[in-house]
Amino acid sequence: MCNYCRKLNYQNIYIVKYTLRIVYFTMLEKNKLKEYRERKGISQEKLAESLNVTRQTIISIETGKYVPSLELALKFSKFFKCKVEDLFGI
Repeated sequence: MCNYCRKLNYQNIYIVKYTLRIVYFTMLEKNKLKEYRERKGISQEKLAESLNVTRQTIISIETGKYVPSLELALKFSKFFKCKVEDLFGI
């Protein structure tokens, strides 16, 4: 086992996993992506191009059929200059 692995606190890992589950279930609720996109006045296609994803991904997230990865959620928050919590209701 590496030195880094020995230093890990397993209680913290459990909390992170538990928190990610809560985040996942919370994000299944309605998000505000469409509202933020329309407020900024851009199309789904332009947003998709800006974030290097497909338009279909944007549609799926807006309708709640797809939960974005943490990386993608952070890209959205950076693009709209808001907190991830405000955008996805975490």
